[in-house]
Amino acid sequence: TLAIHYIISSTSCFSSLSRLEVLLLEGMDFTSVPQTIGQLKSLSSLQLHRNKLQELPRSISELRNLKHLTLSN
Repeated sequence: TLAIHYIISSTSCFSSLSRLEVLLLEGMDFTSVPQTIGQLKSLSSLQLHRNKLQELPRSISELRNLKHLTLSN
């Protein structure tokens, strides 16, 4: 889990994942999502439930293919 926290916190971690369609980050105790999530242009499903998020970055609006977003405690 610690390694995943570090990777997701990295500002460039998403640049090589532009074809990723599903991202499951549930129950990771994240407090934020990096702005670079907007680089995931093919993302259709993003599951962030059971985290400690206070807000989402503005770049989430750049995810034009996003059909499913799960946010809950």
